[in-house]
Amino acid sequence: MERPVLNGMVLLNCVVYGAWRCTALSFRVTPREGERLRRFLMNNFTCSWDDIMTKGRWHQSILYGFSHITFPHFVFNTWLLYFIGRPLYDRLANEKEFGTVYFSGLFAGAVAETLACRNRATPLVGASSGVMALLASLSVLEPNRWWYMLFPIPGATLSSMQLADINLAVHLVAAPAVLYRQFSRRFPPRYGSNVAYVGHLAGIFAGYAATKFIQWRHRDDVSFPHETWWESHKRYALLHWR
Repeated sequence: MERPVLNGMVLLNCVVYGAWRCTALSFRVTPREGERLRRFLMNNFTCSWDDIMTKGRWHQSILYGFSHITFPHFVFNTWLLYFIGRPLYDRLANEKEFGTVYFSGLFAGAVAETLACRNRATPLVGASSGVMALLASLSVLEPNRWWYMLFPIPGATLSSMQLADINLAVHLVAAPAVLYRQFSRRFPPRYGSNVAYVGHLAGIFAGYAATKFIQWRHRDDVSFPHETWWESHKRYALLHWR
């Protein structure tokens, strides 16, 4: 099955990552052009409180999701986007619904992270919040899809529901811890985690909300899965976790 929107997202991730690599090379060869490219990327493919709330550059609350500066971050997020996105893309009715889930996760993650950690030392980048939304949506629509793990437990087999539950549990612990450190007087005023746990958690909830909206749109379609998060857990949780 062709997936033009998903493939386009993966391609844009590659292009923007390549542009960041070009800035490093350009600074060694033509510093002026390197600085110009770096400024363009910073002004369009990163996100901060000042960018969206003060300057009103709301497009950055979406475009930051296509920006990865380090190679491991780029590979991990792009790999997850593709392999989680494929089955969800095929499950949903059209590209608009897939985009609704993904972009709602990116937007919610940007707003939540920049609002909660507005004095973070580095701007927000990465597709993680959108990927979290995709996983949350897939766990509702296809809770019985099984995955063979390469990381963090090689050889383990987990369902979409189990992956989403583990992911949610981790972030329900990590996000409050980050908020405590962010606002506690015990830590420096510009303290900030390199991992946007608050943004990730917002992306998870946005994914669930977007899926509920899509289910409502398909309320008359008997072939579309209509089980809620709670209903699917009552039905499958004991079976999956036994």
